[in-house]
Amino acid sequence: VAHVPLSLDTTNPDAIEAGLKAHNNEYGKPLINSTSAEEERINAFMPLAAKYGAMIIGLTLSGSSLPQDANERCAIAVDILTKAAECGVPPEDIYLDPITLPVSVDQKQPMELVKAVKMMQDLNDPPMKTVVGLSNVSNGSPAHLRSLINRTFLIMLMTEGLTAAI
Repeated sequence: VAHVPLSLDTTNPDAIEAGLKAHNNEYGKPLINSTSAEEERINAFMPLAAKYGAMIIGLTLSGSSLPQDANERCAIAVDILTKAAECGVPPEDIYLDPITLPVSVDQKQPMELVKAVKMMQDLNDPPMKTVVGLSNVSNGSPAHLRSLINRTFLIMLMTEGLTAAI
């Protein structure tokens, strides 16, 4: 009904494919939100992105633990880009999400994310697109500080090349 590109957000590959089939490409490319480097997810979603010419968000998650630093996030991003190339998804159709962890959980994580966004700019020429779930950084923080934390973090990320925020 809407004359805009769709963002499809589910872990169900059949539902993603149904959405991709129904999408009207006259309004732009659909977006699959999201996959990760976990074998089951990347093997399900990356071929769908290639088949339907969709953009895709690649979460830098692999295995059962969260990435602890910028290097680990970028290593996972390389795995995502490798699988995308194998499936025929061009780099310009990929948004890398280096996973935002709350500052209230681990105060060093936001700076690792900023470093990761900067490093991801060097993974491809032209630079890779990046996206973050911005408000995740302030989860668990006092309500009166959340907007200040979010704004400050956004400016820091934009300075390093962040493309988009959710």
